[in-house]
Formats: sequence, structure tokens, C-alpha cells
Amino acid sequence: MKTSKEEIIKSSTKLFIRKGYHGVNLTDIEAEVGITRGGLFYHIDNKEHIYKESLNRYLIMVDEIEAKFTSLKSESVSDFIEQYASLLEKTMSDLSKLLAPTNYSGYFSFFLLAITEQADLIKKFDKINADQVKLWTNIIQKGIDKGELKKELDPEAVALLFRHASFGLTYMSSVNKGLQSKTLRKMMATLYENIKK
Repeated sequence: MKTSKEEIIKSSTKLFIRKGYHGVNLTDIEAEVGITRGGLFYHIDNKEHIYKESLNRYLIMVDEIEAKFTSLKSESVSDFIEQYASLLEKTMSDLSKLLAPTNYSGYFSFFLLAITEQADLIKKFDKINADQVKLWTNIIQKGIDKGELKKELDPEAVALLFRHASFGLTYMSSVNKGLQSKTLRKMMATLYENIKK
């Protein structure tokens, strides 16, 4: 059976989460994937290459606005909140499949180590955050314009509340049992109740 590059990335990511970048070598990856060195090099150049692919797939693309939110078509802020929460749940569900034998705190460590060792990741996360705040700001402004939300609101300040509340809960949840969907929905509903007209 032929091993795909995606299988290599997924298996390598599990190793990086469990052992950290420096604790993983190519022999570990070969054993985890069940592939020879030649087969491994058919898909990747070196350990750094697979690590960057892993970071892109399981850190950057997990939260990338274009990948996640292009499908959202909401007429109201409350609809957007529901769709946003559903997408976060799906993302965390997908991650839980990846993390199955490991734990969420390993993923959090993977994230922290990556941003301290990979300077370009900070810039990518800053852009993703700015794009999400812009998305939320636009949604909040539309809600104000349509009369759904209080007109005296500062759209960007409200956008920051939603973005950082969901981001904070998601990453705090990553150190224990994963995203607590009920808590996320309750938190967002409370924020919405305080801003609706």
C-alpha cells in the first residue's frame, strides 16, 4: 500500500505533539508511518520540511480564515455566531481525531514551541487574527446597520470581545478535555444578549 504525504504529515504531527520537534528523528517518523527512508524522502526533503508542513496543516490552516469562513452566509449576527461556533466545534473535533492517543496539552505545547522557534509563525498568526477581527467587525457593523444591534456599539471593540473570547476558550480548553462546546455557545450567547437591540 502506498503511503501519502498527508499520512506522513499526520503521523509526524502526532510524534511532534508527543515528543516535541527535538525529540523526533527520521527513524521515529519511519516507524510511526511504516515507511522506508526512501519512501519518506520521496515525499519530504528532511525533518524540518515535514515539521513545517505539520505546522502549516495543524496550526496555521486549522485557524486560517479563508479556509474556515468562506462558506459562512449569514443574514444576522446571531446566525453568524451559530455558524462560527459550529465551525470551531468541527475544527476541534478534527483535532481530537488527530490527538486520539495523545492529549490536548500536547497540542498546546506544540503550538507554544512552534511560535517560539518559528519566527514566521507569529506573523502568520497576527494576520489570521487581524483577518478574523476584520470579519467580526464587518458582521457587527452589518448588525448595527440592520438594527439588530445597539447603534452606539464600537464594532471593532465588540469584534475583539468575540474573537478573543473564542480564541482564549479554545486554547485554554486545549490543556484539558478539548473545546467545551456548551461553554462556548453560552459565552457567545451572553455577549450577544448584551449587544442586541
